[in-house]
Amino acid sequence: MEALAHVYLKLIFLLQLLSFFLLTCSTMAFHDDESDSAIDSWSNSGDSCSLSPSLLDYRLEDGRTYHAYPDVKYLLPNDEQELNRLDLQHELFLHIGSRKLYIAPLPQDVQSVLDLGTGTGIWAIDFADQHESACVVGLDISPVQPKFVPPNCSFYLNDIEKDWMQRGQLDFVHLRDMATSIRNWHGVFEQAMRHLKPGGYIELQEFCFPYLCHESWNKSSKILNWSKHYMRACSEIGLNLQAPLKWEEDLRKSGFEDVHIEKRILPLGTWAKGKENKISGVFALENLLEGVDAMSHVFTTALGWSKENAENLAAQVKSEALRSKVPLFQYVYFCYARKPE
Repeated sequence: MEALAHVYLKLIFLLQLLSFFLLTCSTMAFHDDESDSAIDSWSNSGDSCSLSPSLLDYRLEDGRTYHAYPDVKYLLPNDEQELNRLDLQHELFLHIGSRKLYIAPLPQDVQSVLDLGTGTGIWAIDFADQHESACVVGLDISPVQPKFVPPNCSFYLNDIEKDWMQRGQLDFVHLRDMATSIRNWHGVFEQAMRHLKPGGYIELQEFCFPYLCHESWNKSSKILNWSKHYMRACSEIGLNLQAPLKWEEDLRKSGFEDVHIEKRILPLGTWAKGKENKISGVFALENLLEGVDAMSHVFTTALGWSKENAENLAAQVKSEALRSKVPLFQYVYFCYARKPE
């Protein structure tokens, strides 16, 4: 059942991408650039980085490509396989978020929006399409965004843990799935506080590790074991995969108010009852299957594992994910907070 769902989801996802392209490309602006991205230098914007040839000289490891942004340590690749996974993950967040790009109480005519760690740019593009009044900027360390983008959307190179731009200009700051990128959450929140206009919002959406199991007897799960090792490896390099548990405290310390947090259950696979839960579970399953090999690479760099041991555990995870009916799940957090007037 899980294997058939895996194939079915891939077909549906490809059809969704084709439909999205055919319906929207005629309304999008074309950014003529020597690279395959709409990304460019962000003038007068703190520590943004211009698109030099060296930033396209991606690092190659074990057949996967990785970013070339100076002095930034990011775990995951930036190749086609990873970009497809990120677009699929966008659909996952939309599904568990009731098809909404955000939950913050924004006005429809919101003006200035910043998407931190924009990845493929799919969230920023969708937001720009839905809010024609908004100027939407996406920041990332890899120039992998498309050339076809709405005229009110643009992308720039920036390390989000360094300074972003001039202060006091933003209505909305958005972050999603950034726990494997951010080492200093409090610092990012303080930057958001400086750059937001009074009354502006920050929103965060994030997976929380480890995977959990409703049935305590199943402690032999390879997926549970893998997720605990993944948490430990990330912790060794300064990444907290349980960051959502401290968001409220850190946001309030940074001066935000009206902190609102929603915790939702994301099942892994099709074990959960109800159509919507099963769809969410299939998205989560595909997300894990496509990402576990690259995610397990950190076991070699942070925990000193051999490449063979890391690959073997990743293979066991994929085998269990496709065949097991163990009721595994993880929590996904949605949070927004407001800068005081």
